[in-house]
Amino acid sequence: MPFVTTEAMAFMLQQRKEAEITLPKINGKLEPLFGVYSKKCVSLWKRLIDENCIKLQDISTHFDLKIIEVTNNSLFSEKLFQNLNTQDEFKNALKTL
Repeated sequence: MPFVTTEAMAFMLQQRKEAEITLPKINGKLEPLFGVYSKKCVSLWKRLIDENCIKLQDISTHFDLKIIEVTNNSLFSEKLFQNLNTQDEFKNALKTL
């Protein structure tokens, strides 16, 4: 996620309140890689992984989850959540930077 901004991170940290996990949602899609996770999650998280529950979206359903809709928030864009999984995606991101 090379296009993350400090402003977007600060916004998410302000939103977390007492939730164990706070996730942004943009255009109907949760973005668990940009979530805020409480330290309280560690023991249950480990147990879930030991039980082969390894997808972040599946794991998050086992906690007190707060979803923040960011579709119309100017701090967030689809580009902010872009992942780099291939060499081509990396090269394209470098061009953007």
